[in-house]
Amino acid sequence: ADGPRGTHDAGVLPLLSHALLATWQRRKAGRLTLAGYRAAGGIQGAVAATAERAWSGLDPGARSAARLLLLRLVRLGEDTPATRRRGTRRQLAQESTDPGKTEESLEALVRARLVTLDAETVEITHEALLHAWPRLRDWIDKDRNDHLQRQRLEEDSRAWEGSNRDTSLLYRGSRLEQAHTWAKAAGDTFLTRSAVDFLAASVRLRRRTVWISRGAVAALVVLSMLAAGTAVVAWQQRDDAIFEQVVTEADRFQYSDPSLSAQLALVAHHLRPGDEGTRNRLLSMVNAPLATPLHGHTGAVYLTTFSPNGRLLATASYDRTVRLWDTRDRSRPRPLGTPLTGHTSWVSSAVFSPDGHTLASAGDDGTVRLWDVRDPGHPRPLGTPLSGHDGTIYLLAFSPDGRTLASGSADNTIRLWKVVDPRRAVPLGSPLTGHTGPIWSVSFSPDGTMLAAASQDSTASLWNVSDPRYPS
Repeated sequence: ADGPRGTHDAGVLPLLSHALLATWQRRKAGRLTLAGYRAAGGIQGAVAATAERAWSGLDPGARSAARLLLLRLVRLGEDTPATRRRGTRRQLAQESTDPGKTEESLEALVRARLVTLDAETVEITHEALLHAWPRLRDWIDKDRNDHLQRQRLEEDSRAWEGSNRDTSLLYRGSRLEQAHTWAKAAGDTFLTRSAVDFLAASVRLRRRTVWISRGAVAALVVLSMLAAGTAVVAWQQRDDAIFEQVVTEADRFQYSDPSLSAQLALVAHHLRPGDEGTRNRLLSMVNAPLATPLHGHTGAVYLTTFSPNGRLLATASYDRTVRLWDTRDRSRPRPLGTPLTGHTSWVSSAVFSPDGHTLASAGDDGTVRLWDVRDPGHPRPLGTPLSGHDGTIYLLAFSPDGRTLASGSADNTIRLWKVVDPRRAVPLGSPLTGHTGPIWSVSFSPDGTMLAAASQDSTASLWNVSDPRYPS
């Protein structure tokens, strides 16, 4: 009984089940013995011992196939523990670069009862294996970001295959660039055949789109030059041809490249301001998501926050940095200074104080860092990192008066910090407790007298923080 208040860990039952099976396999005269139980490895070691024996019995090629097979039977989340994922025998064989070794390793894992084969369905027997077998746990934890990228790519390639290779599902823009760069570094042996085909098709589509775009622009330029030397009728004919060409190209890129389609529709409107069709087309694009990508981070971006005056944007990322962006020109945002570093793990939150002079950041290392951003091109750290939480800090919030900072953490608590002088921030009172799950969100009321918190335990709580030293 090693859990809180003498309880067992929730994952111990399947471990016990496997330990009993392994002990029964070592029975003597039809009896379970303590010696057999110890030889099996006990509750904590039976699964790992069985898995290692099955692994040791494979040749190097089958071991590589077994590793990829097991990783494809695991689903990873950005901020959640790994869980089992069900697959099919046919799918695993088709996706493998060496179907023979995949089948050999699958049979060995099934014989060891580490993997369950039900008709055509394949899955890891119980999730305890994900934590009890050190080798598999190390595979999962090592290069977790690469595994997440591979998982997303393989899921998207399956959706593409399932839709008869619909081109609208292919990667484009920065998403394609990121996936293609990662795939070249990882190598094709780390990917399914479907994922390799999916990336290749995405690259071909990008080349074709660039060629069409350049052709469209070239056609417009040529038509414009030819029209300069024609008579009035020729001018009208040229205008008609250009207009129809632009409208056609705008329609062609409506789904594959909405931003280019909107620009061409605007060109058509300038050509014929009074045309009802082009006017309606522009009105239909008013709410279209025409994005301006901001490149610089090398990992997932978890939170974006504008400064109170709207001139700055802060982004918190998995790459352990916070970046500041100048957004005064909305069509051409640009990075400011160098990334803010110091956190030893991924950064989950970055928020501005009400006066916009201070930026607070927090993340998986359980610390809060304060930055002077009055000169956003040269931000400076303020004081020492604030510590006290025992787990990931998911969100920060300043009070409306900027004198108090709240932080919600995976340790199921909320902490209040006095930040009247950000260089000498100190904790206020004891942590706010009561939730039984991680705190995902914290927020002050507009008058600053109430604090709301939301937790994974499916509840929200309200605190009276009129006097933040004594919240109730």
